[in-house]
Amino acid sequence: MEDDQRGKDDIREQMTSAERRAMVIAGELEELRTQLEAAERARKAAEAELHETSDRVSELAAANNSLVTSKRKLEIDIQAMQVRSQLVLLVDIKTKYCLSKSQIGDLFDFCRYVVNKQVIAAVVILVSK
Repeated sequence: MEDDQRGKDDIREQMTSAERRAMVIAGELEELRTQLEAAERARKAAEAELHETSDRVSELAAANNSLVTSKRKLEIDIQAMQVRSQLVLLVDIKTKYCLSKSQIGDLFDFCRYVVNKQVIAAVVILVSK
């Protein structure tokens, strides 16, 4: 009888110990679930931030490309204005020195030739950048 009682007591202790371990494991499991949920929320927030950043980079790249295109156009326009101002200066010089119509015509032809060459050269330089 005493052996039976000791056996029952041992089994009760083992059962109590097993219940305690099960409760500790259940608490740890709940803590791990909470940490997993927090990590999942952090991952989703990081993905959302990544998408927003990627969108912003795309917007900035498009804006940069637009600005580069505008800059090239303005550089071509400036080059053309410089050529035109040189042409006006040449015409002014020729009129001051009373050139004949044929000399003025030759001058205009030459100026058009120079202007075309300079504009083409400017475009080639800008496009090659």
